[in-house]
Amino acid sequence: MRKLVIATLAMLALATATALSQGLTRPDPTPRLPPQAGQGLPVEETQFIIRAVNLSEAQIEAGRLASEKSSTPAIKAFGQRLVTEYEKQQQTVARLAQSKGVAVREHP
Repeated sequence: MRKLVIATLAMLALATATALSQGLTRPDPTPRLPPQAGQGLPVEETQFIIRAVNLSEAQIEAGRLASEKSSTPAIKAFGQRLVTEYEKQQQTVARLAQSKGVAVREHP
């Protein structure tokens, strides 16, 4: 009889613990599933594209400042190279954004 009581209490404790642990779990609010047809990019990828465009703009501006304000020919050439390379990169990222349906602001 004592073994039966102990076994019953043990099963009751396990069942209660399982039920309580299931009640404490919460679903992940941002599941990492691949996008389905008709969906846009995940938020992280959209943010990456926008950051890439913004960083390209900053590098282009830095290159312009270097090429316009510097008195050293090597710095002017480096600044112009920055402008050229980052404008190419910005165009590539803009094409990617357009193909993925991500709106990036246009700058002159």
